[in-house]
Amino acid sequence: MLKGVVNEGKFEVTELLYKEMIRRRIEVDMYTFNIVINGLCKAGKLNKAKDVMEDMKVRGIIPNVVTYNTLIDGYCKRGGDGKMYKADAFLREMVEQGVSPNERTYNTLIDGFCKDDNVGAAMKLFKEMRFQGMRPDIVTFNSLINGLFGDGKVDEALGLRAEMLRLGLEPNIRTYNVLINGFSKMKMFREAKELFDDVMKQGLDFNVLTFNTVIDAHCKASKMEEAVALRELMSNKLICPNISTYNCLLGGYYREGNIEAAKKLLEEMEEKSVRADVVTYNIRIDAMCKRGESRRSVRLLDEMSEKGLIPSHVTYNTLMAGYCQEGNPKVAVTIRKRMEKEGKQPNVVTYNVLIKGFCQKDKLGEANAFLNEMLEKGLVPNRTTYDIIREEMIEKGFVPDIDGHLYNDVVNC
Repeated sequence: MLKGVVNEGKFEVTELLYKEMIRRRIEVDMYTFNIVINGLCKAGKLNKAKDVMEDMKVRGIIPNVVTYNTLIDGYCKRGGDGKMYKADAFLREMVEQGVSPNERTYNTLIDGFCKDDNVGAAMKLFKEMRFQGMRPDIVTFNSLINGLFGDGKVDEALGLRAEMLRLGLEPNIRTYNVLINGFSKMKMFREAKELFDDVMKQGLDFNVLTFNTVIDAHCKASKMEEAVALRELMSNKLICPNISTYNCLLGGYYREGNIEAAKKLLEEMEEKSVRADVVTYNIRIDAMCKRGESRRSVRLLDEMSEKGLIPSHVTYNTLMAGYCQEGNPKVAVTIRKRMEKEGKQPNVVTYNVLIKGFCQKDKLGEANAFLNEMLEKGLVPNRTTYDIIREEMIEKGFVPDIDGHLYNDVVNC
């Protein structure tokens, strides 16, 4: 029953069943605890999952490698807010407890640190993994190559690819997707296209993600004709374009100001029953705001709600930025209230938008109030925040009334 409800994603039922077992004094074993911990991790209830592991220890059951791997995976998937370091702490704990980590333990942590933009920590684990006598597999290399490209370390990423080949590991479609995406992010479009063509010659089966990656790269390079040709090639290979394909093309058309082509693409989506997602609406709202049509773009926000789509922080922040750019930060505050009413709390980007918007209207006192509100909520200012404070406040002769440590950081940055 426990395994069944976890597999079906009924995590609340998992907790109820576990409590029922304890209440009825039904004997629980390692298998029981691991299933419950897995369910709690999938539900994002990491603290409860950790508490269940402590229950195991109290009952004299020593957590095994599956227990630790499950918890590590749970923390890695959540990422941010120091969760990766907690995941790493579980690795140290399991070693202290005499539980040997396996390849999955390291692969999970390496992938987690790469996705958390901490490729340095991932590389340390890679070295540690090899020191322990474990053989990295294709999953390990794919994560690290992706992380290194994301960190701008192209030579190191290509060095790992060469090492992977030396070890006799054959690249899979994920490897090629990672490399093509990496080249594209670094604006190395020639290399991305050459690799794509090379794989085509090898006769490997590309998937929709591969095509989307190359199409997106061409769109960002303002090569819309080539992007459209690639979309046609997809169809020839019987690979159906998905919503991400259309989003890439839509973003490309809007970036080059081709509103008519974007409109036709939206009509095509409608004809082919390709359902717009949150990203589609974010792209459209951003384009309208940049054209000074923030007021009209609010209709798209209403349309999202009608279609059962939940706007993201990007949706609301884009709208707020649009109103601020049009010199109307008070309406941006109204959008912020709507965001909160609909269940989204402001993040650092929200406050950056509002602070800058009020500063540009010379309402520095109100901007200062938003800065203090952000700090009171425990949100950590980022580089953009400091730049706004320096350029829009301090350089205009306004000293923000905030904590001394932040002021010193601003002055010294």
